[in-house]
Amino acid sequence: MIRIHQVNFIINNICNLKCKYCYINTSNNYILNNNRILRDKIKKFIRVMKENQIKSILFTGGEPTLFPWLDDILKYSKKHGFNNILITNAFLDLTKILPYLDSVILSLDGSKSAHTLLRENVESYDRVIFNLNKISEYKKKGNNLECIINTVVTSSNLSLIESSYKELLSKEFFKNAVNKVKLSKVSNEGKVLEHQELLVPETYQKFIRDIADRLTELSNYKIIFETNLFYKEEFFINFPSSYNFIMPVWVDFTLNSIYVDKKDIIYEIDGFKRWDNKIFESFEKIYYKIIKNIEDKEIFDPYEIMNVS
Repeated sequence: MIRIHQVNFIINNICNLKCKYCYINTSNNYILNNNRILRDKIKKFIRVMKENQIKSILFTGGEPTLFPWLDDILKYSKKHGFNNILITNAFLDLTKILPYLDSVILSLDGSKSAHTLLRENVESYDRVIFNLNKISEYKKKGNNLECIINTVVTSSNLSLIESSYKELLSKEFFKNAVNKVKLSKVSNEGKVLEHQELLVPETYQKFIRDIADRLTELSNYKIIFETNLFYKEEFFINFPSSYNFIMPVWVDFTLNSIYVDKKDIIYEIDGFKRWDNKIFESFEKIYYKIIKNIEDKEIFDPYEIMNVS
Protein backbone atom coordinates (compact mmCIF):
# COMPACT_ATOMS: atom_id res chain seq x y z
CA MET A 1 0.00 0.00 0.00
CA ILE A 2 1.37 3.43 -0.89
CA ARG A 3 2.02 5.86 1.95
CA ILE A 4 0.33 9.25 1.71
CA HIS A 5 2.27 11.95 3.53
CA GLN A 6 0.28 15.07 2.59
CA VAL A 7 -3.33 15.99 1.96
CA ASN A 8 -4.73 19.24 0.55
CA PHE A 9 -7.66 20.80 2.40
CA ILE A 10 -10.04 22.98 0.36
CA ILE A 11 -11.63 24.97 3.18
CA ASN A 12 -13.74 27.48 1.20
CA ASN A 13 -14.57 28.51 -2.34
CA ILE A 14 -14.78 32.28 -2.07
CA CYS A 15 -12.08 34.63 -3.34
CA ASN A 16 -11.24 38.34 -3.28
CA LEU A 17 -9.74 38.35 -6.80
CA LYS A 18 -11.07 37.46 -10.23
CA CYS A 19 -8.11 35.83 -11.93
CA LYS A 20 -8.82 35.20 -15.60
CA TYR A 21 -7.23 31.75 -15.57
CA CYS A 22 -8.57 30.36 -12.28
CA TYR A 23 -9.31 26.64 -12.53
CA ILE A 24 -11.62 26.67 -9.48
CA ASN A 25 -15.20 27.86 -9.68
CA THR A 26 -15.58 30.48 -6.96
CA SER A 27 -18.57 32.12 -5.39
CA ASN A 28 -18.90 35.38 -3.46
CA ASN A 29 -21.49 34.10 -1.03
CA TYR A 30 -20.64 30.52 -0.13
CA ILE A 31 -22.30 30.07 3.24
CA LEU A 32 -19.84 27.54 4.66
CA ASN A 33 -17.12 30.19 4.78
CA ASN A 34 -18.84 31.64 7.85
CA ASN A 35 -20.06 28.45 9.45
CA ARG A 36 -18.62 27.34 12.82
CA ILE A 37 -19.80 23.82 12.05
CA LEU A 38 -17.30 23.74 9.19
CA ARG A 39 -14.50 24.90 11.50
CA ASP A 40 -15.26 22.06 13.91
CA LYS A 41 -15.53 19.60 11.04
CA ILE A 42 -12.05 20.59 9.79
CA LYS A 43 -10.63 20.14 13.30
CA LYS A 44 -12.22 16.71 13.56
CA PHE A 45 -10.71 15.69 10.23
CA ILE A 46 -7.29 16.94 11.33
CA ARG A 47 -7.51 14.37 14.13
CA VAL A 48 -8.50 11.69 11.60
CA MET A 49 -5.45 12.59 9.48
CA LYS A 50 -3.26 12.25 12.56
CA GLU A 51 -4.57 8.72 13.03
CA ASN A 52 -3.71 8.04 9.36
CA GLN A 53 -0.09 9.18 9.91
CA ILE A 54 -0.35 12.15 7.54
CA LYS A 55 2.62 14.51 8.04
CA SER A 56 1.58 17.67 6.18
CA ILE A 57 -1.64 19.54 5.44
CA LEU A 58 -1.89 22.10 2.65
CA PHE A 59 -4.66 24.67 3.14
CA THR A 60 -6.22 26.24 0.06
CA GLY A 61 -9.53 27.49 -1.34
CA GLY A 62 -10.90 29.66 -2.87
CA GLU A 63 -8.77 32.05 -0.89
CA PRO A 64 -8.12 30.46 2.51
CA THR A 65 -7.17 33.73 4.26
CA LEU A 66 -10.83 34.74 3.93
CA PHE A 67 -11.80 31.84 6.18
CA PRO A 68 -12.64 33.53 9.52
CA TRP A 69 -11.03 30.82 11.67
CA LEU A 70 -7.93 30.15 9.61
CA ASP A 71 -5.54 31.12 12.42
CA ASP A 72 -7.44 28.87 14.83
CA ILE A 73 -7.27 25.94 12.36
CA LEU A 74 -3.55 26.47 11.74
CA LYS A 75 -2.80 26.58 15.48
CA TYR A 76 -4.85 23.42 15.99
CA SER A 77 -3.06 21.61 13.16
CA LYS A 78 0.33 22.70 14.49
CA LYS A 79 -0.62 21.52 17.99
CA HIS A 80 -1.25 18.08 16.49
CA GLY A 81 2.21 17.97 14.95
CA PHE A 82 1.46 18.70 11.29
CA ASN A 83 3.55 20.66 8.84
CA ASN A 84 1.27 23.48 7.71
CA ILE A 85 1.36 24.69 4.10
CA LEU A 86 -0.74 27.60 2.87
CA ILE A 87 -1.55 28.60 -0.71
CA THR A 88 -2.65 32.23 -0.89
CA ASN A 89 -2.93 35.14 -3.29
CA ALA A 90 -1.29 37.20 -0.49
CA PHE A 91 -3.77 40.03 -0.79
CA LEU A 92 -4.33 40.14 2.98
CA ASP A 93 -1.62 40.69 5.59
CA LEU A 94 -0.08 37.32 6.49
CA THR A 95 2.06 38.53 9.41
CA LYS A 96 -0.05 37.08 12.24
CA ILE A 97 -0.22 33.56 10.81
CA LEU A 98 3.44 33.15 9.77
CA PRO A 99 4.40 31.51 13.12
CA TYR A 100 1.91 28.69 12.41
CA LEU A 101 3.23 27.95 8.90
CA ASP A 102 6.05 25.72 7.70
CA SER A 103 5.60 26.69 4.07
CA VAL A 104 3.69 29.42 2.25
CA ILE A 105 2.97 29.53 -1.48
CA LEU A 106 2.23 33.01 -2.84
CA SER A 107 0.90 33.94 -6.27
CA LEU A 108 2.91 36.42 -8.33
CA ASP A 109 2.59 36.58 -12.09
CA GLY A 110 5.79 38.36 -13.04
CA SER A 111 5.71 42.10 -13.67
CA LYS A 112 3.23 44.46 -12.02
CA SER A 113 1.45 45.13 -15.32
CA ALA A 114 1.08 41.44 -16.17
CA HIS A 115 -0.01 40.53 -12.64
CA THR A 116 -2.62 43.31 -12.59
CA LEU A 117 -3.99 42.36 -16.00
CA LEU A 118 -4.40 38.70 -15.09
CA ARG A 119 -5.85 39.27 -11.61
CA GLU A 120 -7.98 42.35 -12.43
CA ASN A 121 -6.98 44.19 -9.26
CA VAL A 122 -4.65 47.20 -9.20
CA GLU A 123 -3.60 46.59 -5.58
CA SER A 124 -2.78 42.90 -5.80
CA TYR A 125 0.87 43.14 -6.91
CA ASP A 126 1.78 45.62 -4.18
CA ARG A 127 0.04 43.46 -1.56
CA VAL A 128 2.16 40.46 -2.56
CA ILE A 129 5.34 42.54 -2.40
CA PHE A 130 4.25 43.80 1.04
CA ASN A 131 3.92 40.23 2.29
CA LEU A 132 7.25 39.20 0.78
CA ASN A 133 8.87 42.03 2.73
CA LYS A 134 7.16 40.78 5.91
CA ILE A 135 8.37 37.24 5.23
CA SER A 136 11.89 38.56 4.66
CA GLU A 137 11.79 40.35 8.04
CA TYR A 138 10.37 37.23 9.72
CA LYS A 139 13.15 35.01 8.36
CA LYS A 140 15.86 37.54 9.26
CA LYS A 141 14.87 36.97 12.91
CA GLY A 142 15.93 33.35 12.57
CA ASN A 143 12.50 31.87 11.92
CA ASN A 144 12.25 28.93 9.54
CA LEU A 145 9.69 29.28 6.76
CA GLU A 146 9.78 27.94 3.23
CA CYS A 147 8.46 30.55 0.80
CA ILE A 148 7.45 29.51 -2.70
CA ILE A 149 6.22 31.79 -5.47
CA ASN A 150 3.77 30.35 -7.98
CA THR A 151 3.71 32.15 -11.32
CA VAL A 152 1.04 31.14 -13.81
CA VAL A 153 2.58 31.42 -17.26
CA THR A 154 0.16 32.65 -19.91
CA SER A 155 0.57 34.06 -23.40
CA SER A 156 0.25 37.57 -21.91
CA ASN A 157 3.18 37.33 -19.47
CA LEU A 158 5.42 34.70 -21.11
CA SER A 159 7.70 37.25 -22.76
CA LEU A 160 8.05 39.22 -19.49
CA ILE A 161 8.78 36.40 -17.05
CA GLU A 162 12.55 36.37 -17.39
CA SER A 163 13.04 40.15 -17.21
CA SER A 164 10.58 40.45 -14.31
CA TYR A 165 12.45 37.90 -12.21
CA LYS A 166 15.83 39.32 -13.13
CA GLU A 167 14.64 42.56 -11.56
CA LEU A 168 13.22 40.81 -8.48
CA LEU A 169 16.44 38.85 -8.01
CA SER A 170 18.24 42.16 -7.58
CA LYS A 171 16.05 42.98 -4.55
CA GLU A 172 17.39 41.99 -1.14
CA PHE A 173 13.93 41.33 0.37
CA PHE A 174 13.13 38.89 -2.45
CA LYS A 175 16.38 36.94 -2.04
CA ASN A 176 15.85 36.79 1.74
CA ALA A 177 12.22 35.69 1.51
CA VAL A 178 11.99 33.26 -1.39
CA ASN A 179 13.26 29.67 -1.59
CA LYS A 180 11.63 28.52 -4.80
CA VAL A 181 9.67 29.84 -7.79
CA LYS A 182 7.37 27.59 -9.78
CA LEU A 183 6.56 28.64 -13.33
CA SER A 184 3.24 26.87 -13.95
CA LYS A 185 1.97 26.79 -17.51
CA VAL A 186 -1.67 27.87 -17.39
CA SER A 187 -4.16 25.05 -16.97
CA ASN A 188 -6.59 24.36 -19.81
CA GLU A 189 -9.62 24.24 -17.51
CA GLY A 190 -11.78 26.63 -15.53
CA LYS A 191 -12.10 30.34 -16.31
CA VAL A 192 -9.30 30.33 -18.88
CA LEU A 193 -11.73 28.69 -21.29
CA GLU A 194 -13.45 32.09 -21.37
CA HIS A 195 -10.07 33.70 -22.14
CA GLN A 196 -8.48 31.21 -24.51
CA GLU A 197 -6.10 33.86 -25.79
CA LEU A 198 -4.17 33.25 -22.54
CA LEU A 199 -3.40 29.60 -23.35
CA VAL A 200 0.23 28.81 -24.14
CA PRO A 201 0.92 26.66 -27.24
CA GLU A 202 2.74 23.39 -26.60
CA THR A 203 5.60 24.64 -28.77
CA TYR A 204 6.58 27.07 -25.97
CA GLN A 205 6.85 24.46 -23.21
CA LYS A 206 10.57 23.85 -23.68
CA PHE A 207 11.07 27.62 -23.70
CA ILE A 208 9.47 27.83 -20.23
CA ARG A 209 11.79 25.09 -18.96
CA ASP A 210 14.79 26.96 -20.36
CA ILE A 211 13.71 30.18 -18.62
CA ALA A 212 13.52 28.32 -15.30
CA ASP A 213 17.02 26.90 -15.78
CA ARG A 214 18.53 30.30 -16.66
CA LEU A 215 16.91 32.03 -13.68
CA THR A 216 18.09 29.33 -11.27
CA GLU A 217 21.62 29.83 -12.54
CA LEU A 218 21.25 33.61 -12.28
CA SER A 219 20.31 33.26 -8.60
CA ASN A 220 23.48 31.20 -8.02
CA TYR A 221 21.15 28.30 -7.20
CA LYS A 222 19.95 30.04 -4.03
CA ILE A 223 16.43 30.19 -5.45
CA ILE A 224 15.28 27.19 -7.46
CA PHE A 225 13.08 27.94 -10.46
CA GLU A 226 11.06 24.94 -11.60
CA THR A 227 8.02 24.27 -13.77
CA ASN A 228 5.01 21.96 -13.91
CA LEU A 229 6.40 20.47 -17.14
CA PHE A 230 8.12 17.09 -17.43
CA TYR A 231 10.25 15.66 -20.17
CA LYS A 232 9.04 12.14 -20.84
CA GLU A 233 12.24 10.51 -19.55
CA GLU A 234 12.05 12.59 -16.35
CA PHE A 235 8.52 11.42 -15.73
CA PHE A 236 9.53 7.77 -15.93
CA ILE A 237 12.57 8.35 -13.72
CA ASN A 238 10.35 9.94 -11.07
CA PHE A 239 7.44 7.52 -11.53
CA PRO A 240 8.69 4.24 -13.00
CA SER A 241 5.49 2.48 -11.96
CA SER A 242 2.03 3.27 -10.64
CA TYR A 243 3.11 2.12 -7.18
CA ASN A 244 5.21 5.25 -6.66
CA PHE A 245 2.98 7.66 -8.56
CA ILE A 246 1.54 10.26 -6.18
CA MET A 247 -0.82 13.07 -7.16
CA PRO A 248 -2.36 15.49 -4.63
CA VAL A 249 -5.11 14.04 -2.47
CA TRP A 250 -7.85 16.65 -2.12
CA VAL A 251 -10.05 16.85 0.97
CA ASP A 252 -12.74 19.20 -0.31
CA PHE A 253 -14.88 20.55 2.52
CA THR A 254 -17.01 22.53 0.06
CA LEU A 255 -18.11 19.26 -1.56
CA ASN A 256 -17.71 16.99 1.49
CA SER A 257 -15.54 14.77 -0.72
CA ILE A 258 -12.07 13.24 -0.98
CA TYR A 259 -10.55 12.72 -4.42
CA VAL A 260 -7.44 12.72 -6.57
CA ASP A 261 -9.42 13.46 -9.72
CA LYS A 262 -12.44 15.67 -9.05
CA LYS A 263 -14.43 13.68 -11.60
CA ASP A 264 -13.87 10.53 -9.53
CA ILE A 265 -14.94 10.97 -5.89
CA ILE A 266 -13.27 8.30 -3.75
CA TYR A 267 -14.67 8.94 -0.26
CA GLU A 268 -17.10 11.19 1.55
CA ILE A 269 -15.48 13.19 4.35
CA ASP A 270 -18.23 12.27 6.79
CA GLY A 271 -17.53 8.80 8.10
CA PHE A 272 -14.02 8.52 6.61
CA LYS A 273 -11.67 6.50 8.81
CA ARG A 274 -8.65 5.26 6.84
CA TRP A 275 -7.14 4.88 3.36
CA ASP A 276 -7.78 1.66 1.49
CA ASN A 277 -7.22 0.26 -2.01
CA LYS A 278 -9.64 2.76 -3.55
CA ILE A 279 -7.08 5.56 -3.21
CA PHE A 280 -4.38 3.47 -4.93
CA GLU A 281 -6.82 2.50 -7.69
CA SER A 282 -7.44 6.19 -8.36
CA PHE A 283 -3.68 6.88 -8.61
CA GLU A 284 -3.27 3.88 -10.88
CA LYS A 285 -6.09 4.95 -13.19
CA ILE A 286 -4.59 8.44 -13.60
CA TYR A 287 -1.07 7.07 -14.09
CA TYR A 288 -2.09 4.81 -16.96
CA LYS A 289 -4.19 7.54 -18.51
CA ILE A 290 -1.11 9.78 -18.58
CA ILE A 291 1.04 6.97 -20.02
CA LYS A 292 -1.51 6.38 -22.76
CA ASN A 293 -1.63 10.05 -23.76
CA ILE A 294 2.07 11.00 -23.83
CA GLU A 295 3.33 8.64 -26.51
CA ASP A 296 3.86 11.46 -29.03
CA LYS A 297 4.91 14.14 -26.49
CA GLU A 298 8.43 15.21 -25.63
CA ILE A 299 7.39 17.51 -22.78
CA PHE A 300 4.06 17.80 -20.97
CA ASP A 301 2.11 18.81 -17.87
CA PRO A 302 0.79 15.66 -16.12
CA TYR A 303 -2.22 17.53 -14.70
CA GLU A 304 -3.21 18.69 -18.17
CA ILE A 305 -2.90 15.16 -19.52
CA MET A 306 -4.91 13.89 -16.55
CA ASN A 307 -7.83 16.10 -17.63
CA VAL A 308 -7.86 14.93 -21.24
CA SER A 309 -11.33 13.56 -21.90
